[in-house]
Amino acid sequence: MGMSWRLSLFSTLLILYAVCCLAQLPRVPIDYQRGKFNFTNTYPSLHHCSIKQFPEAYPDALNIRVLASISHKIDPMNIHDPSVVWTSNITRTNFKICVLESGIGTNGSVIVNWVSFRGTPTGALTGTASFIPFTSGTKCTRVDFAKRFASVPKVLASVRQGGNSRSQDAMNMWLEDLTEDHFRVCLREVKTFDGKHDNLKVDWLSFITGQGGWTYYGQIDFENTAAPLEEDNFAFCKVFNFSESFYAPPVVLVTVNHHYDSHNAHSVRPEVNALSTWADETTRSSVRVCIKDMAGMENQHDPVKVDLAVIGDLDPCINVTCDFHGTCKAFGPFDPRCICEPSCPSFEDPVCSSNGTTYDNKCKYRQEMCRLSSNQTIYHPGDCTGFPSQKGRHQLHQNPSWAEAVCEDVLLDSSYFYPDKSIHVQVTVNHANYSDPTFVHDAMVAWVENVRNDSFTVCVTQAGRNERQTGSSFASIDWLAYQGAPEGGVSGGMDMPTWWTGTSCRTVSLPAGKFKTAPTVLVSAEHEKRGIKHDASTIWIEDVSKTSFRICIRELQNFDGAHKGIHMDWMAFEVIYRPLFREHGALYFPNSKRPTKDFNYAFCEDIKFARYYNDTPEVLLSANHSTGGGNLDPLYNSISSWAEYVNNTGFRACVKELYIQKHDPLSVTYAVLPDICEAGWSYYDGHCYLTSEQCASWTNASTICRSMNSHLAVVKSQEENVYIQRRHNGAKAWIGLNDIANEGLFAWVDGIRNQFSYWATNQPNNFKNQDCVHTLGVREGYKWNDVDCLACHQYTCEKGMEV
Repeated sequence: MGMSWRLSLFSTLLILYAVCCLAQLPRVPIDYQRGKFNFTNTYPSLHHCSIKQFPEAYPDALNIRVLASISHKIDPMNIHDPSVVWTSNITRTNFKICVLESGIGTNGSVIVNWVSFRGTPTGALTGTASFIPFTSGTKCTRVDFAKRFASVPKVLASVRQGGNSRSQDAMNMWLEDLTEDHFRVCLREVKTFDGKHDNLKVDWLSFITGQGGWTYYGQIDFENTAAPLEEDNFAFCKVFNFSESFYAPPVVLVTVNHHYDSHNAHSVRPEVNALSTWADETTRSSVRVCIKDMAGMENQHDPVKVDLAVIGDLDPCINVTCDFHGTCKAFGPFDPRCICEPSCPSFEDPVCSSNGTTYDNKCKYRQEMCRLSSNQTIYHPGDCTGFPSQKGRHQLHQNPSWAEAVCEDVLLDSSYFYPDKSIHVQVTVNHANYSDPTFVHDAMVAWVENVRNDSFTVCVTQAGRNERQTGSSFASIDWLAYQGAPEGGVSGGMDMPTWWTGTSCRTVSLPAGKFKTAPTVLVSAEHEKRGIKHDASTIWIEDVSKTSFRICIRELQNFDGAHKGIHMDWMAFEVIYRPLFREHGALYFPNSKRPTKDFNYAFCEDIKFARYYNDTPEVLLSANHSTGGGNLDPLYNSISSWAEYVNNTGFRACVKELYIQKHDPLSVTYAVLPDICEAGWSYYDGHCYLTSEQCASWTNASTICRSMNSHLAVVKSQEENVYIQRRHNGAKAWIGLNDIANEGLFAWVDGIRNQFSYWATNQPNNFKNQDCVHTLGVREGYKWNDVDCLACHQYTCEKGMEV
């Protein structure tokens, strides 16, 4: 059998467990009142009464009826014994309500649910059935509706006692033979032979469509085809979820009705029966309705129906959407508010956000996004890469005319970087590709613009009027794009104030106790405005100490207009960050003599690398000046540094500075960034990786990798798993895991037993001899799957880095 619930406000049909029909109705009119209260004390006699005030007094006491039902405090492990409830002494301001418990009692857990109304509500029929005095057994009386309903209505009813409320008049009450035009209401004393029962009445309300303020109404079918179970306390119970949650457990009214089938020899006659129903447990989202009858454990139990109404305020958070992973919390029946999750579990299942921040688990990620009002996403599972970076050398192709800036785009691999985290860029001008190592070029300044995850623009301006011809080669740029700071180092950014001419300096404070000595500092400029050549400036460092330094900038051409929107990226480190930086140091320029024409009036120093490199490494430079010892104030100075030749064994660093009576001594800090892996291979966490462009079977892919003194990737951590899969841009790809040798025993190609795995749901399944493992890609959550080894997929080879 089915039960459907009709939402009268929205005329929407909702199916609830295919057994119950409910309807959502308008809010309570003034004549309807409702409430619930519990008897918190334990009464030895199991009988207790209480006077309850109506929230609002009625104009008069005429035709006021109170319908009541029993529920209990939440106890999911136990089904309660039935209790009976009745009303009496109804006035315009209050009423008396009594309860008689059965069994051992509920230890103060009884909750009385009630609804009061006055007169006859629209679309309904109401009345009061009176009973003649009787002494024992079952007593039924027929109620004829004033007019016939179009279909069998729902009926809710409640016992009312006249005069004094006596426990011996406690009655089980149920309905019989409900039709479109009548029903019978039956009473049976709870305690047999408990004296004469008189002045008993039953208030009832019948309806087809719901009443104002009743959130849901409907009918529940109890088939009762088997005997009740002891774990259910020999009751029949059904649990139904509401289609929408309430702000608080609602008021629930229930009335059971039974049909005696005279043509069925097993059908139970009302004269030998008693039925009781109650809402055993009501929560914000569900109600457990129970019934008991007198058929016992061995006899057949008749099917019955329970009419019910659910009245309460729906959760105000329904249909409320919170931004930034907030959670809606109801602070009142009509007061929804978005809040952040107040607490999170302590377990560690790290995730990395799109701004490169690691969170212990998804809850802590959501909590932080909510507190920051941030739309950052989860970028991948596992810890973030601490210092994602990419380096390179860009040959400028344009040979500029007089005093022009050359700007060209440099491409980045976006898979290296987090999309919602700023990318910083360090750049240094060099002439590594110039054929004459004795030639010294004019001073140049460089900056970057339009930095994005997949590219940036680098610009270079040369001092002078380009009168010294240098052939087709103009200059090269060594660059390092990065997020965060190298291990043991610090990085940051600083906006320079708007200035009009001369030098502008700002101080950077370093973390207290971070460095034991003055660190190596690199600095570069980023311009907000694109292609503005009058913002070309020299940049240098002043007064580096273990706690601070100053960044200074001076326009390349005096009186060149207002300079604004210039940002400085800086990096400071004391201990070299390997393997990215292979060596670093500082070149001292005493500048005690006048610069010579041989070096184009620049000061130049040659340095020999600590080792020979197979390929020419990138070199980053920054000039470092000190005002100590009577040296020039930076307001009157300008310093430019660059590299001339760079080869496998060393490089030449050159500087120019303003001359005011003398040239100050200074130093040039440098960092050497050689290729960690051979050409075409990429470095990650101590290993080099090569990703194929073509697909191959697992066996062929493994053979190709071995031919290059490598093997298919062996994944040792979630971070490495993410790195490898991002190299394939979402495509499926082979890894070196298989169970070819021993079915079900997966091992890596390097002979190590599988220690880290990230299988997709229900994998591995060995479907049709699937012995090889491929990754499913970024869109599938970086999971793995076992497949046929003959399938064709891309692959990544792995080998150790060069020492």
